Amino acid sequence: LPRHRYDIASDWAFRGSQFLLWRSGLVPILTFLLIGKSGLLARPTWGLSGLGVPFWAQVLISLVAIDFVDYVLHVCQHKIKFWWKLHEIHHSVEEVSILAGSFTNSLELWFTHIFSATVVAYTMGLDPYSVLIGHVIPTALIANRFAHTNIDFPKRNKNGRWPWYAYVISNPNTHALHHSYKHGHPNYGQIFVFWDVLFGTYQVPETNPADEPAETED
Repeated sequence: LPRHRYDIASDWAFRGSQFLLWRSGLVPILTFLLIGKSGLLARPTWGLSGLGVPFWAQVLISLVAIDFVDYVLHVCQHKIKFWWKLHEIHHSVEEVSILAGSFTNSLELWFTHIFSATVVAYTMGLDPYSVLIGHVIPTALIANRFAHTNIDFPKRNKNGRWPWYAYVISNPNTHALHHSYKHGHPNYGQIFVFWDVLFGTYQVPETNPADEPAETED
């Protein structure tokens, strides 16, 4: 799906509110801080915390482990019919933009992101603040903001090849294909697209996505 200019004011009320409350990470961050302050998500005495795994290592584990779970859940959102009905609203946008990342069903956000991250964190015994730093903030910045920005990035090098990081981090050009019905919605990775590379769901643009005509599902 290409990136085109459109009248932001026409749907700013919904997308803007979703952006401020959800996709900017405000609600998830406040939720973690509030629950953490109450003691319900105090540093656990089991799992990785109980084993004395350093905080910095838990941040890295949160970054990778929860993103993998998000990748699997994102695939399920596209393959399971009732789940797709919730996720479909995000794919109903006709332009990929920084606000398009906020066009999402709130129920889906709670279940797919906050609930799943909490379950993984609790099961593994992760410090909740390692999840905040390693998952919540990177997801808000990379998956929800950067991957949906209205820019042509990354660009091919002088040999016509995509740079190595296009196969690692979710980015505007590869995520533009995820919003394409024509290409079958590849590239499910939220922060990392190397999950797609590993499991065969990765696809790079053959041309600049911005040069393709707009398309919607029939």
